[in-house]
Amino acid sequence: MEWKSISSFNKGYENVLLVPQSRPRMGEARRRGRRAISSVMATVIIIALTLVASYSISRFIFGISPATGNASQVSVTRASIAAADFKSSFTGTRFDCGSPAGSYLTVSNMGTVAVTVISVTLAWGGLTNSYTLSGTCIIGGLGSSTSTQNVLFYAGATQVHNRDATYGGAFTGTVTLDNGAVLPYSGTFY
Repeated sequence: MEWKSISSFNKGYENVLLVPQSRPRMGEARRRGRRAISSVMATVIIIALTLVASYSISRFIFGISPATGNASQVSVTRASIAAADFKSSFTGTRFDCGSPAGSYLTVSNMGTVAVTVISVTLAWGGLTNSYTLSGTCIIGGLGSSTSTQNVLFYAGATQVHNRDATYGGAFTGTVTLDNGAVLPYSGTFY
């Protein structure tokens, strides 16, 4: 509480009276040129800050967010690649999707968002070989008939750059999706 002094002079003496002074009311504050926020605006700000804080805390503690809750969760679950299908003299650099046959990669989606395979690489003998899609290769969301697809390399026609693939030789590679995800895989030629 603040005190205000009131002075008066009477017969040569100064009389001082201390009077309790309360804070000015909202109307008085506005008349003096000060502005305050309304209680409605303060409530909106508090609610917004609470929502931002709860979202941040849930992301940190639980690692979840509505933005990623329905994302694709795609992986290469099998790499079945025959050495006989990958020779340096072959010219094929394309792949397709379909029923498993010959040399193929099995790609599965455990998420709810469909994705499309756009390219594949295969590293063998010190060089990386790139293959492009011929047709369509959509990996559907979990529960759809296309949630598991097979990436098919052309039998007896797939090129490798430097030397023929050999039985038991180790290879690595990647499958690139239209959402930017790059899925690694590895295995040995059979």
